[in-house]
Amino acid sequence: MLFLAVMCLLPFRQYAGMTEPEQKQFQEVKALADSDDYEALTKLGVLYAMGVGVERDMHKAVACLKFASMQGVPSARYFLGVCYIRGEGVLKDEIEAFAYWSLAYQHEQAQKQLVALNEQFSPATKKIAKDRVSALSAQLNEDKKKWQEGPGRFKDYEKTKRLALQGDPEAQVRYSRYFLSDSKPYFRDHVMDERFERKDFKQADAWCRKAADQNYPDAFAELAMRYLIGNGVEKNNVTFVSYLKRAAELGHTGCQSVLGDRYLEGDGIAKSTVEAYAYFKLSQNSVKLNELRSKMTPEAIAEGDRRAVAIQSDIDRRLGRR
Repeated sequence: MLFLAVMCLLPFRQYAGMTEPEQKQFQEVKALADSDDYEALTKLGVLYAMGVGVERDMHKAVACLKFASMQGVPSARYFLGVCYIRGEGVLKDEIEAFAYWSLAYQHEQAQKQLVALNEQFSPATKKIAKDRVSALSAQLNEDKKKWQEGPGRFKDYEKTKRLALQGDPEAQVRYSRYFLSDSKPYFRDHVMDERFERKDFKQADAWCRKAADQNYPDAFAELAMRYLIGNGVEKNNVTFVSYLKRAAELGHTGCQSVLGDRYLEGDGIAKSTVEAYAYFKLSQNSVKLNELRSKMTPEAIAEGDRRAVAIQSDIDRRLGRR
């Protein structure tokens, strides 16, 4: 990727020749882009624009950059600005270039170009440009929302299912949620006939447990929440606390904080100020920790500190960090 990284700092220009390494690079970048890697999609657009590893095609370049820009990739917005300022693949439009560069947050090259362009604008043009930034930002957000509610939902579902079947624990948790309702996906204001998955609480539970079997903290947190609110299972406070504790013991900071509350109140678990202190400390909940510390003796605080160290040691062991 070194060649691409260097060329991305320059304005678009046609690059003569397609060597075997360049063609290989193009195929590798395209494969990543096809798997919904939007940074890679931006790089793919640049390769099309320069004709590296593929025949130069500004129509495809702009299409890649616009989609990645909608997804919020700063470099895609920078390169679209280059397209508009040079009139390559789009009609030349300094206002549009200004708008895309303004929305390319934290992109150094975009900010430099933005300053230079802004100095050339008259006060009237600056106002027009500023209004266009607001309009473009709203447009990109709306386009992304429509995509997420339509084709994007299908792509997310397909990717989630594929990764879940491959054993990815995060995807297994997300896939399990598809079985919790019969909601239908929407596309262009029309309800699609097919569902993602039919409601099946047993499948929802089974897929979440597949992730839990891999000691994935979020899986236990998910199971805990389902038993707390009765989502796909009957409410059960004892089971909730059991899964909450498992998640906390695997380093889930959110669950550690909630477990601290439970220990402090003795709700579903034996009351223990020391355990509450330890879990508040592990979760970095400074507000709860300081409040509790003010009510504890120095001896109890020291015991809580030792307990926090011991719990963290167990977490590291379970996660194979030692």
